[in-house]
Amino acid sequence: MKTFRFAPGSARLDVKTPTSRSPILLWATVLMIASSGAFAQNICDGKQRGTVACLIPNVVSTASKALDPNYIYDTTVPTGDSFFVVPLTSSLPLPSPASGFVHSFSPSGAYVQSSQSFGPILAERSETIGRNKFFVGFTFQRFVFDKVDGISLHDFNSVVPFSSGGKISNNFNLGLEVNQFTTFATYGVTDRVDVSVGIPISTVYAGLTYNGSISTPATGFQPLPLFAAARVTATGIGDVNLQVKGTAIRSEHAGLALGVNIRLPTGNEYQALGAGATGIEPFVIASANLGRVSPHINLGYRRNGESVLSGNVATGVKTHIPSQVPFAAGTDIRMAKRLTLAADVLGLEVIHGDRPDPVTIVSRHSYHIVNGSAGLKVNPFGKLLFVANVLVPLNDAGMRSKIVPLIGLSYAF
Repeated sequence: MKTFRFAPGSARLDVKTPTSRSPILLWATVLMIASSGAFAQNICDGKQRGTVACLIPNVVSTASKALDPNYIYDTTVPTGDSFFVVPLTSSLPLPSPASGFVHSFSPSGAYVQSSQSFGPILAERSETIGRNKFFVGFTFQRFVFDKVDGISLHDFNSVVPFSSGGKISNNFNLGLEVNQFTTFATYGVTDRVDVSVGIPISTVYAGLTYNGSISTPATGFQPLPLFAAARVTATGIGDVNLQVKGTAIRSEHAGLALGVNIRLPTGNEYQALGAGATGIEPFVIASANLGRVSPHINLGYRRNGESVLSGNVATGVKTHIPSQVPFAAGTDIRMAKRLTLAADVLGLEVIHGDRPDPVTIVSRHSYHIVNGSAGLKVNPFGKLLFVANVLVPLNDAGMRSKIVPLIGLSYAF
């Protein structure tokens, strides 16, 4: 089995012989080898050729024309981007923009640090940073995807029979990685209201080795070998997130906050850097300070706009990205004056999301992603924080990564 080594770069497509790309989709795209005719104009043969989202139709066309020079790509067949690219652009967890240091007025009228811990890492707490306070941070996360709905991306096999006799046998080895740098900042507008911004910059690496064979009555059922290998690299800014959070209820040991997060379509969706659609997520946060222990619960509802990634990248037709219900529950614990441990269970309910299907290519079912998160925040001096965390998949639903490491630095002013 061949493997790929990736080198950073900007929007590059390297092809070896007939080119190919995503496994799950090719269950049925190989069926198109036997078809030709007049179909809708293929955008992926134009200005979007060589992009991440168009790699599948580009590869299928190249591989198929090696067997039939008259082959024309069928743009009506789903490409699989809805369950392959969409999760990379709308479901990856971003670090919390909540400050590790929060302040409130003391009875004397002065601002004092009001939290016992430095807060969660991938979740939120209800406390705000404090009026005219400022917080900035930088993080790095690395995602290495290896499964979709429990199916290995590195050794996927399928056999597709023809109604007229014959079959196509397939083996796919897909490599998919995302390196994500995020800059985030929070400013205290009032003693109860924060505004935040998160700006991710990502590099996407994808590569596929495809080996297969096709046998039909026309060939006397003698298998004809199929081979394709390709890789794509894309780097750029992702979708910028804007957030407003306000503390609605605040007591000495607990609080309730309401807010809204808006994902702006600033990333290039054809390069899998952005979703290509606005996302609006109202949310509620409940948290408490119980001495050294500070539990919290987050719940939101994310309504997404229309994108070609959920529609058809080859024709440019857009449909709504499925709505999502994110939640988090966990606690952060002050282990020492300069050390906080944080642990969370993070969930994402995808409502009527697209999933791979061996017969219809794409089927729609709701599914639930569950991850575990554990990390620490260390305060070496002043208001500087060092952050380290790992994200661990707790189920197989959807596109899943291996353990996701996170490191970062932040500072409060």
